[in-house]
Amino acid sequence: MNKKSLLPLLAALPMQVLADEEQVIHSPHTLFYGISLSDTDYSAKNKERDFDDGAVNEFGYRYQMNNTFSFDTRYLKSSSIGFKQVVSLGALDGTINYSALTASLQAQVAMTDDSYFYGNLGGANYHWDYSKQGAWTSESNKRAASGSGIGVFSALGAKYQWSKVELSIEGKGLTMGDVKTSSYGVGIGYRF
Repeated sequence: MNKKSLLPLLAALPMQVLADEEQVIHSPHTLFYGISLSDTDYSAKNKERDFDDGAVNEFGYRYQMNNTFSFDTRYLKSSSIGFKQVVSLGALDGTINYSALTASLQAQVAMTDDSYFYGNLGGANYHWDYSKQGAWTSESNKRAASGSGIGVFSALGAKYQWSKVELSIEGKGLTMGDVKTSSYGVGIGYRF
């Protein structure tokens, strides 16, 4: 089959998905809260490498445009939980804390009438701080760094929706310059 003959078919696919979405969304707005555990990696070129674990709180708003697509925005705030410091009895030091405001497009596919798989892709305005200042860290190894900018946000998850409440389980990725994080957590939302 000729590649040129596939172009009209590929162009028509998004139109078909949007054309099938004629249903009225009765509760298009969702406010949600989530909590997750994160693994964070810090890697400055030719300088420093470190990792941290943390807890992430997130608050968000989602607007459901049709049965497939929605606009999603979130505020994420992490804090180090110090698991590596406890396990290593203080020998491993270094904390990474971050906050981010994200905006993304979410696409969902129905598994049943009330449950969905979904994925998000978008951008994030972020700020992070790295600190290696512990009591066991020698003066020559003490470090501090921070960064701000625009990064990439992605998420994959599954959710179950009742008429007004939804529960979700989700994996997220956030790329913030020298810092990359992945987290897994749960969330609850209220639809109105």
